[in-house]
Amino acid sequence: VLYGRDVSQRLLIANQHLLYDKSLYKKSGDGPVPHSAEVTVRDAAGKIRHTRNYDVPVGDVLGVELSQFLAGDADVPELAVGSVQIVQTWARPGFRGTTRSQIEIATPNAACAVHTQAPGPAASHRFTALYRPSAERLFHTVVNPLSRPLTGKSIARFAGSEEETIAEIVVPGYGAAMSEVGPPGKGAAVPEGSVVGLTWKLDGPHKLHVLCASPALDRYSIDHL
Repeated sequence: VLYGRDVSQRLLIANQHLLYDKSLYKKSGDGPVPHSAEVTVRDAAGKIRHTRNYDVPVGDVLGVELSQFLAGDADVPELAVGSVQIVQTWARPGFRGTTRSQIEIATPNAACAVHTQAPGPAASHRFTALYRPSAERLFHTVVNPLSRPLTGKSIARFAGSEEETIAEIVVPGYGAAMSEVGPPGKGAAVPEGSVVGLTWKLDGPHKLHVLCASPALDRYSIDHL
């Protein structure tokens, strides 16, 4: 869950037929059926800031602003992170339809979205991007779904440079962490538009996202690894 001075993140769950062929339901059971979504929002330290069970009737759309539960009354940071856990329960067997949970990140100037995905096992991940600090900023977020701490490291390697940036990752139980991909260490010069290869290695189940933001943090693109 992202939150900041100009960032609003929403959870969206639609329970619609849309273009699903209703003839498919005849032999395999009901189409979309009523269901509920238990939503739990935690801060970066793993503390529960909101939990509630929401009903999602057929034909309805659930929309919950998640950022509000983390911003609170304190000074809102430029950009910070928490996590959301969604447990969906259907009233009876049926087609899932359009009920896959979606996440929307909105600012006054733009919006982006990604579907939710369950945590994966301990693993290595790789991601390649262009290093363009004048046009965009790269971040990664890690969510820990377990009660024990999650540890690991991220490595950034820049084309044309022998230097690499290694950052330790420590995420508390049920917590979340965010880090920005900066230039290589020791002040090495990297030309604008150089290729940067990112590698992560984590020692337990987790969910990893990569964020590409405008320098002013008023536009975002997000993807999960």
